[in-house]
Amino acid sequence: MLCVMALLAISAQAQTGNPQLDKLFRVLFTQQRGAHVQKAATDSLLTSYAIHEANQERDYFTQSLYEYQENASYLHTSTDYQYLVNGRLMESGTLDDHGDTLAKTVYSYDDSAKIMQMETYVYEEQDAALANRTVFYGVKDIAVNVDISVGSFIDGLNFCDSMLMVMYEMDTMEIKGVYAYDSLSKYPKGLTINMEYFFIEVAIMIDFTYTDTLLTAVKASMLMSAFPGPMDVMTYAFTYNEKGQVLVSEMTLLPNDYNVDLESLVGGSNKTVYTYRNDKTHSISYYSYDNSDTVNGPKYELDTREYYTYQANGDVDTVYTYSFGELGAGVGDIATLKVRISPNPVKDMLYVSGLEAETEVGIYSAEGKKLMQTRVQEGESSISTQELPKGVYFIRLQNQYGNSVKQVVKQ
Repeated sequence: MLCVMALLAISAQAQTGNPQLDKLFRVLFTQQRGAHVQKAATDSLLTSYAIHEANQERDYFTQSLYEYQENASYLHTSTDYQYLVNGRLMESGTLDDHGDTLAKTVYSYDDSAKIMQMETYVYEEQDAALANRTVFYGVKDIAVNVDISVGSFIDGLNFCDSMLMVMYEMDTMEIKGVYAYDSLSKYPKGLTINMEYFFIEVAIMIDFTYTDTLLTAVKASMLMSAFPGPMDVMTYAFTYNEKGQVLVSEMTLLPNDYNVDLESLVGGSNKTVYTYRNDKTHSISYYSYDNSDTVNGPKYELDTREYYTYQANGDVDTVYTYSFGELGAGVGDIATLKVRISPNPVKDMLYVSGLEAETEVGIYSAEGKKLMQTRVQEGESSISTQELPKGVYFIRLQNQYGNSVKQVVKQ
């Protein structure tokens, strides 16, 4: 069932990379270039950053990931790469911090037959094993430069007529997908995916809704031979700005009549919010749906936020990832503090109650920059916010019993 639900994920995958040659050079230049953003996580909620690079011929692209370590430094952990020839994607994959291949996908094209094929390999030390093969039939634009997966329905719209994926790691399971097009529109109105999962026949039905040329809603349902009828699974809703850029995408799990715990399989409802500057992505915020609060009711909580910077030529330079979850940057698996912060919104004075020990308090801007650091005593304490301008802030509290991050609004 987990495999089935994974196929329902809607994602816009963006990989950058480099071919297998010149491995030493690639590792060296990404490490050298990463030096300009080395910083201690105690100064912010920054948990990782990814540096983008491209060679002069524009055929090789890399994205090198640096993750926070316990000693308040950042370590180069992996590099995603992408190799193009004449603007056509030929290979993509992931290298470890030594430059050795972890996984790669090889692309091939048959222009006359309008067929595109992807073969994905996973590596065990130096041994490569074919994990899956996907063939797209009736490709609309054979020169398309997007990394399509079975779940990338958004990227795949108007991409092909049908596809066939063979997953060799799943006992050679075949997954077949067929798009349905409306004669009045070039955009598909539906997608049907068929497979057999542990001797159970499964059909996944995807319905698309548009406003003009913009995709506004997606609904997924599933029919299994073990159930007497179809089961609603989830919906996606999209809102846009006047330039057609996505502002919000929201995934909502739907109730079903078969007691299937969808939340444990796909991670629950969630929301993604986008902001733009100069027509380029400025930030992407990821929210998870929390229905555990029986007093105030369910709500969305901010988990992580990515900030994008750009090079002079307009290409992505660095992506910074900040963590606003209950476990902030640099904190291990410890208990979460049960504290209360009021009032919210706040004007001049913020009150903290429920503390069982002396606590370190940090106030951060919406961008994750630390603005204030203080220590308060157990019980109830107050913190002056008079010097803070109006806006949204995050309050991080940490003591010997755990930590917590709260969002407040300054009026």
